[in-house]
Amino acid sequence: MITFFIITSFILNAIAFLAIILLFMRQNRLVELRKDQEMMIRDMEEAMSSYMLELKEENEQFIKRLNQIHHKEASVQDEERSQEHDKKEKGLPNLNPKQAEDKTQSISVGNLQRMRAVKGYQQTLQQDSKLVETEEEKIPETPIKEKSFLEEVLFLQKQGLSIAEIAKKLDKGQTEIELLLKFQTNRQ
Repeated sequence: MITFFIITSFILNAIAFLAIILLFMRQNRLVELRKDQEMMIRDMEEAMSSYMLELKEENEQFIKRLNQIHHKEASVQDEERSQEHDKKEKGLPNLNPKQAEDKTQSISVGNLQRMRAVKGYQQTLQQDSKLVETEEEKIPETPIKEKSFLEEVLFLQKQGLSIAEIAKKLDKGQTEIELLLKFQTNRQ
């Protein structure tokens, strides 16, 4: 009878040890999962902050371009006014067709600002298209459309392109490409 109790005690102790080991393994998995989630959260915060900085820089560049356009237009208008003033002093009639057109059309300040913004965007597009054309000449054409987005990015990176060049080539944001490459390296 005592042997029965001793054997039962050993069996219960073994079951208890197995249960403790299983609980310990589950706890370790949860701790690892929490660490992975914290790392992903940090990565996402870094990506969002870099995206916000990039967006801020692009906005500042756009504002500078608009101000440059505004200053150029203001200087042109000042020159026209001085020429008009000189003509009036000399007694010559004003024959400028642009000024005659301006008199017939009244442009509100809001419309003028919109026109300036459109001109700024058009200049930016022209500059970007010139850059893209030069970049396309440097990069050999490959059948990219047959590959997935990730494969395209990795292929272009292996060709030695920078993140900015890859983003322009694929018409995506630099931050998106950075994130994709960062997560790809974390998987490997």
